[in-house]
Amino acid sequence: RVTVDRVDLPGVSRVTPDHAALITGVLDRVQDAGCSRVAVVVAAGMLHDGELKGGEAFIREAAADRGLQMRPYDLLALDLPVNESMLRRYIHMMLSHPAADRPDALVLVDDHFVADATAGVIDAGLTVPDELKIFTYCNFPQKPKCPIPIRCFGYDVQQLLKQFVDVVDKQQKDSTVSHSKLQPIFEDAYS
Repeated sequence: RVTVDRVDLPGVSRVTPDHAALITGVLDRVQDAGCSRVAVVVAAGMLHDGELKGGEAFIREAAADRGLQMRPYDLLALDLPVNESMLRRYIHMMLSHPAADRPDALVLVDDHFVADATAGVIDAGLTVPDELKIFTYCNFPQKPKCPIPIRCFGYDVQQLLKQFVDVVDKQQKDSTVSHSKLQPIFEDAYS
């Protein structure tokens, strides 16, 4: 048996997505894109990930370490399923300020946020990617459909399945229960 989990279960191997590497990797790309102000919308459950060592504080510190500004209300944690109209209106409101007072990068750390958040961007009338760069989570190779340009990051489902098979093969060979991490991938490095 193998699971995607953060909790040790007796006799069960696990593969854990590396959320710390996911967050720091996407913020590296935000910085590399020349952005200076970032907003992040994240699934609330991810903030409770022990590997993020403080959740919200981890994200804010990682942004600050890269010289990225983040206002108190530029980090939004939402439970799934998301209230679509609320997210759309929030993004519209957040971006309806003069350029110096709004984020120039938006990071969506769940593919369920893409349709509503990008609708809010469109409502705000911003030109993407000139005025705002959008980075969004996906489960590669499947990328979310979006009417405006986005850059994707996430985990490769095929790699996850390969790690599952490797773990099961190892268990069948020598009964070893193991824990491995699934590393994130980024569109600029995905082939």
